[in-house]
Amino acid sequence: MAPTVAPYGTWRSPVTTALLVDKAVRLADPVVDGPVLYWTEGRPSDRGRQMVVRRSADGSVADILPEGFAARTRVHEYGGLCVAARDGALVFANDADQRLYRLEPGRPPRPLTPEPAEPLGLRYAAPVLTPDGSWVLCVRERHSGGTVDNELVAVPSGGDGAVRVVARGHDFVGTPALSPDGGRLAWCTWDHPHMPWDETQLWEAELGRGATARAVRLVAGGPGESITQPRYSPAGVLHFASDRSGWWNLYADDGEPGGRPLAPAAAEHAGPDWVFGLSSYALLATGEIVATWSVDGTARIGVLASHGDAFVPVETPYTVFSSVQPTGSGVVVLAASTDAPAALVEIALPAGRIEVVRASRGVAIPHGCISRPRHVAFPDGSGESVHALVYPPANDEFVAPAGERPPLVVSVHGGPTSSSSSALDFSVQYWTSRGFAVASVDYGGSSGYGRAYRQRLAGAWGVVDLADCELVARALVEAGEVDPDRLLV
Repeated sequence: MAPTVAPYGTWRSPVTTALLVDKAVRLADPVVDGPVLYWTEGRPSDRGRQMVVRRSADGSVADILPEGFAARTRVHEYGGLCVAARDGALVFANDADQRLYRLEPGRPPRPLTPEPAEPLGLRYAAPVLTPDGSWVLCVRERHSGGTVDNELVAVPSGGDGAVRVVARGHDFVGTPALSPDGGRLAWCTWDHPHMPWDETQLWEAELGRGATARAVRLVAGGPGESITQPRYSPAGVLHFASDRSGWWNLYADDGEPGGRPLAPAAAEHAGPDWVFGLSSYALLATGEIVATWSVDGTARIGVLASHGDAFVPVETPYTVFSSVQPTGSGVVVLAASTDAPAALVEIALPAGRIEVVRASRGVAIPHGCISRPRHVAFPDGSGESVHALVYPPANDEFVAPAGERPPLVVSVHGGPTSSSSSALDFSVQYWTSRGFAVASVDYGGSSGYGRAYRQRLAGAWGVVDLADCELVARALVEAGEVDPDRLLV
């Protein structure tokens, strides 16, 4: 049947308001424990409760937190990674009281940390278990009398001993990493007035008997450098991401002062640390590195050989990746595409075979009504460009009258350092399926385009972002793509 001729903005759409408010499950924080896989699910149908889900070695999937428990940390308020697992035992931060608990099959959760003197006064995040399972290393945030202190602590995993402070002295502490033999510990810190995407330091210490830190050294970092995501390879080599080159690239601490760059490129291999546990790369037992990177609003995933000088892309249908974790045969990763919302997927290597472990929601939009974005960059007159993802109207049941241009909706992320996502977004498709164009603007300050672009918003929030949105709207009008009399910014 031929499409119906109707003005832009009047098309009948299958993307209803009911579909918009039918919230998806929020998938996060995959954790691999041998053949067992854990992850968390934030469920709107259960008042936002965050459940821990386990896929056992036989492939069976089950919720494992009993009634009255939910996994969530409130450290730094934004939270993030709050679970760890080793040899079948799970450690998690409980939402209601922020204490750490240990959960083993067939037993109820057992508290590992003391009841705080004031409600929610002791909070824990980013736990990691030592190889022998005797200690949990994590970030602790202490609230007392209106003051807040962050420190790295060691918690006895049996719940039968005092919590020990491993490192303190900085305003903020990031996600810790433990070497495979348990003998070394790495972590990042930063201090006011800086944010973690501005200036951080990477530290390493020997971890002695009783989880005591000694021989603490500064690995890298300082003014003008953001370091993030420290982790050790199976061979015990410390890796991290740094933006010292102007882009978050990967480095190995294997002898060269400050770390040796791995496959340097004008691409972002990491993002801003708003939450704990971000993971954009995985170190495999083969010596290979599987990593994601972003260029011009689109992400890829690929493999760097142990002695390679460039990442080789793995072909997938996805355009957004996060939470990369190594498995015995490849990686698990949270991924999404222009045609599908987020899912937890397993990618087998080297073949690149993909298995969807869990989808956040079903796709209830006909493919003919899905608008797929393209990246644009418009010069701002100062030698810089402003980036955006532009979605054209899309509905295969309708066509506009000849010569008509669509109205434009300009949208922005919440900022300051976030970025537009090319993942299928029903709130965007609501407009495009009705005959509107949508421009999702990555104004100056957004991540994904290098440090200099991210720094453009410093001291100018409410100025740069507004000007950039206006620039994108005007540029699309001048290009003849949208109606100048129907712009919503």
